[in-house]
Amino acid sequence: MGLQHDDNTLLLGIYATPTKAADVTDAVRRLTAHEVSLTESVPGNFDDLADQYRIEHPPN
Repeated sequence: MGLQHDDNTLLLGIYATPTKAADVTDAVRRLTAHEVSLTESVPGNFDDLADQYRIEHPPN
């Protein structure tokens, strides 16, 4: 099962805390004046994004 969207959908995957994700959602809504929804990822859908984040932000 994949992500379903149409040609007018902007799909934004972010790796963030729930608070930061809500802030980003609000910003996108303000900037685009479009309906924006925030959902949790299904495990496995954004593994590459999570790996990229871990590489760019190694633990101290």
